[in-house]
Amino acid sequence: MDRVTECTCLASTIIFTKTARVMTDAPSYDWYMTNLGNYVNLSNTEPNSVDTSKLRDITAVGQRGGGYGLPGDYTPPSRFIKTAYLAHHSDRASGLATTVNEFVHILNNIDVPLGVVAAINNGKIVSDSTKLM
Repeated sequence: MDRVTECTCLASTIIFTKTARVMTDAPSYDWYMTNLGNYVNLSNTEPNSVDTSKLRDITAVGQRGGGYGLPGDYTPPSRFIKTAYLAHHSDRASGLATTVNEFVHILNNIDVPLGVVAAINNGKIVSDSTKLM
């Protein structure tokens, strides 16, 4: 993910001019930008088959192998990486309706359903979820 968009992002009192086209509140935005370096291997293309010579040819399992290695948990860093990947590789929509549709598809990929993330607070299990998506 080497393409960045020129824009301004205001985080506290720091202005970033090159961003991943993703918003966040915590941890700091510069931490997220550094963390993106852990995912430079991500690609939207399917992996190639591997010739192991001694064993057999190993081919990718099924279709749509692009994005292999994307984090899938609900932590803010994982959700940031997934959103940055999707924003980077999604086709640029033309027109308001298709732009909104693509935006909703991206947000649905990081939506947290009620009950899948919980904490124990004073001995009670408290579920968290994404609000207003």
